[in-house]
Amino acid sequence: MHVPVADPRREIEAPVRRALARLVVRGIAIVLVVLGAVFLPRLLGVASTDELAAAVPLTMLVGFGAFIRVRNAVRGRPSPELRSRAWLHAREVDPDDAWLALLVTGWVPIGFAVALVLMALPHLSDPRQIHRAAWFALGVPGSAVAWLWAVSGWLDACRDDLARAASDADARLRAYWSGLRG
Repeated sequence: MHVPVADPRREIEAPVRRALARLVVRGIAIVLVVLGAVFLPRLLGVASTDELAAAVPLTMLVGFGAFIRVRNAVRGRPSPELRSRAWLHAREVDPDDAWLALLVTGWVPIGFAVALVLMALPHLSDPRQIHRAAWFALGVPGSAVAWLWAVSGWLDACRDDLARAASDADARLRAYWSGLRG
């Protein structure tokens, strides 16, 4: 009697598929949290020029970037070769999910930028000249640095997660083939 063998691709590709799904969920959650940090003070009636309300999104971006870098230091980084092929490998596994994950990955920096612009606009149009000047001199450059810090961390984390998943898929493939030979 012939027993059908399950398609091993499903098990081999599972780490990459899970990594793509995690990127989508994480990216959407990050955008919602950052935009919520901008809109929540307004919904609670905090003045739009309140410096504390402006510090929350900036602090979140800096904290997010720091968290990613600490996580990378603890977990280690995949090889540059794996990192360079991470998105290509994901696209080979599932083009549609890879496209969606890449789209969401790209929306995170845009969400960060929108949040910072919405946070800074009331300060840049403040009727008090000294406050406006301070925001142009300190707030805008500080926001740009926080944005770059968070975005570079996010993009590195996405590529690292996909590279680790590709490495896991490769290990599963090797185990499968060694099991067939053995």
